[in-house]
Amino acid sequence: MNRTDKPIKQNIVAFFQKRKVLTIAELKEFSQLSQRTIERRLKQWKTYRSYNHNGCYYVLPEIPEFNSEGIWKYKEMRFSKHGGLRSSMIALVEQSSSGLSAKDLSQSLRCSVLDALSYFKENSELLREREAGRYIYFSSNPVVYAVQKQRRREWRQSQAKGNYSGTQLIDITCDFFEDLVTT
Repeated sequence: MNRTDKPIKQNIVAFFQKRKVLTIAELKEFSQLSQRTIERRLKQWKTYRSYNHNGCYYVLPEIPEFNSEGIWKYKEMRFSKHGGLRSSMIALVEQSSSGLSAKDLSQSLRCSVLDALSYFKENSELLREREAGRYIYFSSNPVVYAVQKQRRREWRQSQAKGNYSGTQLIDITCDFFEDLVTT
């Protein structure tokens, strides 16, 4: 970092602290730096990029307070300590005890994941299996997958013993139609 970089960074950090999240256009207007320079600085500073709104919002790493799933919400913007939407989906599935459905992922990430899930049809980063009319996404790590499958089996067995409430039936029906869209 040269001598002129320090005041620029201090000014931009102060601007971030005031506004929390910023776009490149806002940073460009504020700092009078080129877009390429701003992109380079954002990368150097290890900023987080929103996984919704086409990734156009940035936040400095010391600002977000991530929840237990690694997600931070500011107004309507969503950020993940795991990276973009796909990386966040992979991390959530990896952390799950028994795999996750599209609905589970959408609820955790608070955005539609249907388009992003279509990527995993032909990609081995996540495994997907059809179960009760919907896809469940599992870790591609064989050890984690085996544990998730076992827990999913145990969960299904416990569900089979009980009766479904009206709300559970509606959820199952909604999941079925959501999964039809992703196939």
